[in-house]
Order: sequence, then C-alpha cells, then structure tokens
Amino acid sequence: MLRRMKNGAGALILEPWTLIKRKPPAAVEESWSPFEGARNVNRGPFTRWTVAAMRRRNKSLNREALNTLAIVPKDHVLEIGYGSGDALLQAAKMARSGFAAGLDRSLDMLAFGYKRTRKSRNKNLSVLRGDVSWLPWSEGAFDKVFCVDGITEWPCTRSGLEEAHRVLRPGGVLVLGERISDKFTKSKALALAHLLTVVGFQELEVRLEPDHGSELLLLRAVRN
Repeated sequence: MLRRMKNGAGALILEPWTLIKRKPPAAVEESWSPFEGARNVNRGPFTRWTVAAMRRRNKSLNREALNTLAIVPKDHVLEIGYGSGDALLQAAKMARSGFAAGLDRSLDMLAFGYKRTRKSRNKNLSVLRGDVSWLPWSEGAFDKVFCVDGITEWPCTRSGLEEAHRVLRPGGVLVLGERISDKFTKSKALALAHLLTVVGFQELEVRLEPDHGSELLLLRAVRN
C-alpha cells in the first residue's frame, strides 16, 4: 500500500507507509566518519548542468553497482543518496514485482528525483528525503541496499552502516560504489571495509575496476 502526501513545497511524494514503523530517536552525537565534508547539512545548490555532470560521472559506477547487486524481480531495493535517480529507476525496472525506494537528504535531489519518478510511471518506486543515520523502515525491510558516490556525504559513517545492516533481511546484500580520488583514497576504502565487518556484515568482497584513467571501487557485503 502506498500513501500519497504533499511536502511543504507542494511536491507529491510516494512513501511506503507499510514499511515505515519507527519513530525518530533522540538526538545523538555523531561519531566516526573518515571523510572530509561529510557533515555538511545539505549539498548543493544543484542545477541541471551539475546534475548532468553527475549523471555522466556516475554512469559506469551505477552500472557496476547494479551488476554487483544482482537484483531479481521480487526484490525490495533501497538506494541511499539516489542523486539523479538513474540507478534507482533501473533498480525499479529490475525489481518489477518487488519495490524500490530512494532516500536523499538534499531537497534539490528530492525535487529532481520526484520529477523523474513521475515521468517514469513506475508503480513500485518511492523517493523521500531523509538521513542515512535514521532510516524510516522496519528491520529486514529490504533484500538489497546500495549507495553510489555518496558515502563521503554521510553525516556518520558508522551509524549509516548500522542502519543499512538493520533494514536488510538476513542474507541481504549491501553494495557501496565509489570512485578512487583525493576525497576517497584507497586507505579510506580499507577503513570502510573494516568498518563493515565491525557493524556485523560478512562475506566482504572488494573489487577495483579501471574506468577512463581512474578506478572504481565496489564493496559488497552480506548481512549476517
């Protein structure tokens, strides 16, 4: 069951209320995050040119992340930080008899994502604004969770990974995709891989793929 609601700007948002069963927790102090700029409240401003650049930059990374996820038609899939919405729309098509949800903390991305989902006319797709440190879904709500080019923007890396672990069903898969850069170095990738095991993920797989002079990092982990 999907409920329709309007936000303050009048945009219509589809929210999976059958999965949302939690109340926001009391404010807690943010903890470990190894990435510069991760505590910015709201990225942006975004224009159609910056969004177009984002889509070009993440095209190959989105493709590799979706291939690594191996989505099947019945899956419930969550993308954290859906950005331009390209990967989320593709995930919804792949999970045609399941469900795809996207969460982003940027109001600009919410507006852009809503327009794209409305044009796509997918009945199994929802976008909403929120923080990865508090995902408004019950435990075990998703089969697959992924984040592409976004983990450096998480306010708290550990709490975000703990939330991803919580909303995945046992045996569910998490995939993180990032481009190796000055902001996301290989040493930070190793720290992230270690943190995945700390919060309870197992069967960790790390893969580097060449891409036009740079490298794409794909991290795949399974919820225990």
